[in-house]
Formats: sequence, structure tokens, C-alpha cells
Amino acid sequence: GGVDARLFDLSTIALPISPAIRIGERAISGLAKAYTAQKPIVPTSEALTDAGALGFETARKTGLEISPSAIKSFGERVQTGLENEGFSDIHSPKTFADLARLQSPPADAIFTAANLHTARKAFGKSAGDLATEERAAASTVIDELDSYLKSIPPQDVVAGDAAAAQNTFGSARGNYAAAMRSDKVTGAAERADLNAA
Repeated sequence: GGVDARLFDLSTIALPISPAIRIGERAISGLAKAYTAQKPIVPTSEALTDAGALGFETARKTGLEISPSAIKSFGERVQTGLENEGFSDIHSPKTFADLARLQSPPADAIFTAANLHTARKAFGKSAGDLATEERAAASTVIDELDSYLKSIPPQDVVAGDAAAAQNTFGSARGNYAAAMRSDKVTGAAERADLNAA
């Protein structure tokens, strides 16, 4: 009975199936169970966060090194874009300070995957700021950095496997984003339970 049985019965109309199969479970043991939809396994927020951390750790081990001039150019381009959108160092001081650090690397500096991940985390902290303009500016920089990391220009790479770093950064970001969405859903469900109580 139920929806599954009706779906199974309807499927036999369109396909030439023997009368024995139409009888279902009574004729072939386990057949109805085989047609029952299995509940997908949903990874926990903790598992997604762990997978994200592992992805970033894997990216660090790719040996990726990017020239400081490339990162300096990236910082200048993003800052100009922010200024053209009306953002300034007055209303978004943390974001602009972090961009300034990218634009003035120490002599003999090389940017590794770990450095880029650290920079992204710094902008992430600013993106969590209570000030609306700081949040918006930092979020814009994160989007720009993610776009850059998805397709690092070959001429920017000094050493290491850029393609491997791009893939692992991408999957790590995806896992972290899924963990955050899961936390939001879980938090909303918990609030609803509390409100109902």
C-alpha cells in the first residue's frame, strides 16, 4: 500500500513485466524493498568543517608560490574596484588595511597557499564585522580572492601545482560554505523548537 506501491504499479503499465513481478514482494522476495527510496546520508556540520580544514591543509602542501608582484597587482585592482564602488578606508578601515598589506609585501616575499588562506581568513573576520560597510567591503574582497584562486594566471605562479591548489581551495570553500548553511538551518530549527516550547 501507500505511495511507493502505487508508483511501482504505475511503472508496470509502461513496461512489459511478467505477472510474477507485478505481484511484487509475494513473488520475488525483497523486490518492493529494492524500489523503496533510500534516505540520503547528510554529512554533519562538523564533518563538513573537518573536510574544509583538510582541503585547505592539502592546498598548503601543493607547494604553490605566487609572485609578490602578482599579489600586489591583485590588491591594487581590488582596492580600485572598491573605491569605484564608493568604499573608503574611513568606513572600511580593516579591509583597506589588509589590502594595503597585500600591496606592500616584504622584500624577497613569496606568497604561498598558506599565506593566501591566512589573508582570506583575515578578510573573513572583517566580513563578520557589525559595521555594514566593513562587512560589504570585506565580502567583496573575499569574492575577488576566490575568483583569483579559481583561475590563477600561469604567469603569477613561481612554483608548485596551481591546478591542484585551485581544486583543493575550491572543494574546501564548498565544504565550509555547506557547514555554515547547515549551522544556519540547525540554528533556525532550534529557535523554532524554543519558540514552540
